[in-house]
Amino acid sequence: MKKQLIVLLLSCLFSYELYAVNTFEDVAKIFETKCAGCHEGNNPQGKLNLVQPLDDLYTHLVENIPTNPHAIAQGYRQIDPGYPERSFLYRKIDDGLYHNINLDDAEGNAMPTNGNKLTDAEKELVRQWILHGAPKDRKVIDPQILEDYFAEGGSPRVERPDPPAEGEGFQMYLGTIYLEPGEEREYIYNYELNNPEPIEVYRLDTRMNQQSHHFILFKFDEGEHLDEDEGLEEITTLSSITGEAVAVSDDTRMVSAWAYSRNIPLPEKVAYRWPANTVLKFNYHIKNYSETSISPVEVYVNVYTQPVGTALHEMHSDFLIMDPGDLLIRPGANSFEWTQRNYFNAWGSNDSVHLWFLGGHTHQLGTDFDVFKRNADGSYGEQIYEGFYNFDYSFNQGFYDYAEPPIRIFDDFFSFKARDGLIMHGEFMNPTDKTVTFGLTTEDEMFGIFIQYLVGDISNLPGQEVTGIEETDAALSQLSIYPNPTNGPSVFSYVIPQAANVQLEIFNTNGQRVVLIQQGSQTAGNHQYNFQQQDLPSGVYMVQMTAGTEIVTEKLIIH
Repeated sequence: MKKQLIVLLLSCLFSYELYAVNTFEDVAKIFETKCAGCHEGNNPQGKLNLVQPLDDLYTHLVENIPTNPHAIAQGYRQIDPGYPERSFLYRKIDDGLYHNINLDDAEGNAMPTNGNKLTDAEKELVRQWILHGAPKDRKVIDPQILEDYFAEGGSPRVERPDPPAEGEGFQMYLGTIYLEPGEEREYIYNYELNNPEPIEVYRLDTRMNQQSHHFILFKFDEGEHLDEDEGLEEITTLSSITGEAVAVSDDTRMVSAWAYSRNIPLPEKVAYRWPANTVLKFNYHIKNYSETSISPVEVYVNVYTQPVGTALHEMHSDFLIMDPGDLLIRPGANSFEWTQRNYFNAWGSNDSVHLWFLGGHTHQLGTDFDVFKRNADGSYGEQIYEGFYNFDYSFNQGFYDYAEPPIRIFDDFFSFKARDGLIMHGEFMNPTDKTVTFGLTTEDEMFGIFIQYLVGDISNLPGQEVTGIEETDAALSQLSIYPNPTNGPSVFSYVIPQAANVQLEIFNTNGQRVVLIQQGSQTAGNHQYNFQQQDLPSGVYMVQMTAGTEIVTEKLIIH
């Protein structure tokens, strides 16, 4: 008995020594154990001393520039918080663990070279520290989870899809996130594309774990990500009031959303438009439903691109939620009616909105989710979404499945006036004796919709017929502005079907003309104007194009 007690005490002391209070201490211990000899003292290899007091080591690593010329040319740092694939030190020790890290010959050999290789669990611990933003004094994962996973395995990993061919797009990756049995978490992660030129995206193909609750892709407004923390962050609130990590914020716009793996090609001549140096935000809500296995959670997004200017229309997207304070699910059945008008009024009350993609979203108390067109008098119009359909909206299965809610894609769009809007009707059943309110976990509730849509006249799209409203006085000429909103130059693109006298002007909100861009005769076809707005203050403006007797207007928002 005494011998067993001594062994237990020694085991506890060893665990305390190996697994420190914060992850950086664990990482430093790995470096000291495996990299000493080559990387210590006054003249370490590569001028990289990995055996130093913690404060000095942290300063020496995080955001520090390596000495390797190729790494410098690629913009790598020794440790780039949030980006293991751009952290030169991690690239040297990965040695085949991850698909997206392959050392170039100019980067030298994998390390350590003394035969004292890092275990996969040790490499993953370093990677987790970087992925979570390389914090100095925070524990991001229990090392024992990694030891257990690499020793015993866990739930199946996502099979990596083939990336787009060279010149046809690129692949994005988020992972791996390790969940213990029964664990549920939600994260955000900023993903810098580092694209030097604008891009048009016509297709998104996403593969992720079956137990994922949702994956949402947001795009930051230009320049807004600069104040955001880097790395994987767990979120605890959906609003930006608390100042904590948030899923939905005023400085981002939703691109698309998935409840399961799905390929989403946009309609012909329609694309997402991403400016140079786009930063995306990943929002990943995941739960490990296994009671026995660790789950390695990851997501792949294949982004397919085309030459800028190929698309005639930009796809707009958003995730809209009912006012959280109004969502109170009392014991027994509850129903809620939610009208969405103000959002669409942002486009102007007479604008036509053309729905392409619509999906409802609740948590586990949801029993039905229906969407209706709203008539001008406020009454219910045509039903356009029935929550009892299966996930690909091919048949009515007779019940609502909150885990895989139906997604309806309108082949010919569903159109309505922005001033009218939509009405959502939700049904909930609370079998407990407690009131359930709005929240992020599956134990809380939510009432929201994912939508993707076009705005304005879409009569020039090939093979498309507008349904839902009668289009009257549709403009034959087209006008688009990109990027918009903007804090720099914009391109005004317009099409006139026949030769005409054209006048292109900008007006402020008082109706005063502030810029005359074009005045005179122009031939039929496509025309562009590169507009420099440095003389205009921030605000909302109207760009008006007059072609003969036709007048077309678009909003211009300057930050």
